[in-house]
Amino acid sequence: SVVFNNCFLTSSPAPPSNNTLSGKTTAASPLILSIVLMCCRKFNCLLGLSGEVDRINKNILLKWDVINEDVFSIQIYRSIGDNNQSTLYKTIEKNDLTTFVDTNLSINNTYTYTLKYITKRGIHSKPASVKIVY
Repeated sequence: SVVFNNCFLTSSPAPPSNNTLSGKTTAASPLILSIVLMCCRKFNCLLGLSGEVDRINKNILLKWDVINEDVFSIQIYRSIGDNNQSTLYKTIEKNDLTTFVDTNLSINNTYTYTLKYITKRGIHSKPASVKIVY
């Protein structure tokens, strides 16, 4: 593996080498190289973060897309009003990593949600935020 700007690049299989058998050099196998660019801090893997207010059912629905299959959990931070101090509100894991319904709401408040993912390797994404008036 190679680390490039905090991203992991891997090759599979490893590049072949010229081995010698009985003093003869064998031809190297064809190089099959697949490069996998793992989503990392530099790239925001929570795409299309949006929120919908449903006043009839008294909730806010958050939706987003995850493009990294290695995502293990999503951390949701929330702040209320003009308070810029968001706190960890909820952590969701594998069951549904693309939506969240918040029902702990008060009318006429502004909610700011900040989400980031954590991969199975423990890599944290860059945060994505959305502000919603309820």
